[in-house]
Amino acid sequence: MHATLFRKTLYPILIVGTLVLGPSIRGAGTEVETVSVSAKQMDEALAGKQTNTYVVVSKDEVIDVNGRHFVPGKAKAYLKKAKPEKKAAFVFLLADDSLEETVRSMIDAFSDYGATVIAVRKMPKGGATVEAPAGGTGAKSGQSVLQLVGVPNPEASSAKDAAPAMAGRPQNLHPGKLPPRVRYKFVADELVIAAAAMTETLFLSPETPDWAAHFESMTLLQPGAWKHLSDLPELKGTKPMINQVELGSDVHKMEGRMLGELGQFTKSAGRIRDLLAGDGGGTVRALSSAEMDHWWTFIGFDIEEPVFAIESKGGKYVFVVAWLRNHVFCLDELKALPTP
Repeated sequence: MHATLFRKTLYPILIVGTLVLGPSIRGAGTEVETVSVSAKQMDEALAGKQTNTYVVVSKDEVIDVNGRHFVPGKAKAYLKKAKPEKKAAFVFLLADDSLEETVRSMIDAFSDYGATVIAVRKMPKGGATVEAPAGGTGAKSGQSVLQLVGVPNPEASSAKDAAPAMAGRPQNLHPGKLPPRVRYKFVADELVIAAAAMTETLFLSPETPDWAAHFESMTLLQPGAWKHLSDLPELKGTKPMINQVELGSDVHKMEGRMLGELGQFTKSAGRIRDLLAGDGGGTVRALSSAEMDHWWTFIGFDIEEPVFAIESKGGKYVFVVAWLRNHVFCLDELKALPTP
């Protein structure tokens, strides 16, 4: 494995992966020195650091593991709002090789902010699975961990904003009134209706769904859902995600998982199908005000449509399914989460 070491002022910026980035000039006459380093040196640079992971989807779009979107040219604004740990590693997964320049354009922002390591990898075909070793996260020694960092989506609405008319969607897909602390992004009615139909097919239909059509590189398995799926042997190799949640005067670390392979997603969604069927089936609907307020405590990102609750008819489960384009981005289960 090749890597490139970028040095700018006092901050060493490590670019890691199969891509080898050539020399460049950053900013007004600032030279960037490139030095090849080994995979072992890369692992040593990442060891023990908090790691924040991003997917570079295009030259105009970067997504963090919580589903937050930002434009590369506004990376400084993203960092100012997110306030991640300054001495941290930032791992960028490239959707394709042509996006190396997009990462290069953000080096100044992240190094000036105080990042100690920027690692760039080409996204594996099976998904985003390469992370840093655990360091003070509460995970088992030697495990890889994702430490989640979120920033508000500028397109999200708050309780102070007027909700859209939503005249083109059925009443059961109208979300409840936004609670004061919740931020929520609305999308076009036709997108919500289409995603609701996909949710019905994927989790409630008696026919075997096309799993591959609804998985694209990664799905976040939030702590509530993980409690129901942690015994699945197929998920033993998945990447832990540590959520730090304030409950009363205490800060709790809650574990979820990142699914980076189709087989992991298939087994997880299949288990959820079985749980819903075992409790009499379910109904797909929008989140209520109380459900949004409850879920908000445990997530590090704005609630963004298309997102649905699947309530089992026996009342045992309320699964949350969030979509990004045509794939399932996030899964959770509200009744498995503690009451704030």
